[in-house]
Amino acid sequence: MLLFTLRFANLLFSGLLAGAVLAVWLGDNPARMGAAFYIEFQQLRIRAFTLALPLLGGLTMLSTLVLAWLARGQAPLLALTLAALACGLAGMLITVKGNFPINELVKSWSPQAPPADWASLRDRWWAWHCARTAAALACFALLLAAALLPAQANAT
Repeated sequence: MLLFTLRFANLLFSGLLAGAVLAVWLGDNPARMGAAFYIEFQQLRIRAFTLALPLLGGLTMLSTLVLAWLARGQAPLLALTLAALACGLAGMLITVKGNFPINELVKSWSPQAPPADWASLRDRWWAWHCARTAAALACFALLLAAALLPAQANAT
């Protein structure tokens, strides 16, 4: 029952994280936003997501690491879980090194007086976001595949 609970929590955390970043990717492409709207919208999003998404990412990574440890000796399950872990870590690294520094800048911007380079920073943020979306979706897909392996390959 403990293993079932761990797998369930892992899929829940990774699915919520992947769904959140996918929703931003699907609906919030900032390319057509004017400066004032973009700044206000991004500042609201930063406040809304800065606690929740890193928490989901951390819980995903922790539970995936535990599942990888439990899967040692079961090659297919271990391979999928380690690949998911790598994708999750890549997404976290992209976020910390790519998106967060730009978020810190955006938090200080005034919608009435955007910096001259706001559009290039917006576009860089979006490119990083697309990369982390791919990483989060890959992480979730690999964890889902691991959970759906036949029972004998998934009986840790």
